[in-house]
Amino acid sequence: MEEINPQKACGFLRLPGEIRNLIYALALTSSHTITDASPLPKDSGTHEVSVHHSLPPLSTPLLRSCRLIAQEAPLRLLYASNTFRFTSPTNAHKFAASLPPELSSRIQDVELDMRNTGSREEQYPAWTWYTSWQRGFWVEQFGSLSLDFPGLKVLRLNFNAWPRIPVAGRHLWDILRRLLMNVDGLERIILTGASEGSSPEKEPWSPAHFIGVEDVAFADDLVDKMWQTVQKVQRHADDGIIRWSRSNSKVYLEVSSTMYLRRTIETRFNRPVYLERSGDWPESGYCSFTDYRNQKEASL
Repeated sequence: MEEINPQKACGFLRLPGEIRNLIYALALTSSHTITDASPLPKDSGTHEVSVHHSLPPLSTPLLRSCRLIAQEAPLRLLYASNTFRFTSPTNAHKFAASLPPELSSRIQDVELDMRNTGSREEQYPAWTWYTSWQRGFWVEQFGSLSLDFPGLKVLRLNFNAWPRIPVAGRHLWDILRRLLMNVDGLERIILTGASEGSSPEKEPWSPAHFIGVEDVAFADDLVDKMWQTVQKVQRHADDGIIRWSRSNSKVYLEVSSTMYLRRTIETRFNRPVYLERSGDWPESGYCSFTDYRNQKEASL
């Protein structure tokens, strides 16, 4: 990193504190993901950069404009308010391990991109190990989602590439289930997929939208699996909210706590009314977890 320009005075610092805080938030946060962030250098050696590495337009040079700004700017915003996407467990662990604990613990929103599933570059069990391990030798060597990012609140699983990869649908469904098996303590979990090979008559929470085939016996309930990851932060069973959308062959499925929605989206968020089905499922909608369970039982 280049040296901070020494300055005796800086016009920016004469602005009111509230204005400076707004500018810091705009400079250090983005609605786009940070993909395969490079590990922070701990020495003068070089570090391998992922071929998928990309950064959104962040105004981090502001931190180098003045020594006093560098000292005042809340660097934690860069980690707490952005989404970090990783295309392999190795990339995730190397980045987390390079951060001081006070910064890695600030990261709340992580996306796991499954584009390399089944490839030579990343054998398919790797992500399931990363989300499952809690302790032991392998955690020290390869990392663990819960230990690398102890402040995690939002987990995104990106399956957009799955319909095009050479892995059987039953194996993909097994991977999806295992990814969710040992994850808990979240406030929000999101699945995105390509929705190729599945019909609009399928419920929006059908695993077929994510694995790309329908001829697989889905013995487990996907929403139940997702609900278990946020259940520990809930006060009541019906506090969970399920939301979905389908557009341009893309599918989005989310299970969130109402606590999260009240804090981040709408302070007066109320329990939604279930959208009754008429014909095909609507392209977008939402319902409470209790309404979801009632609808599932009524359809049996």
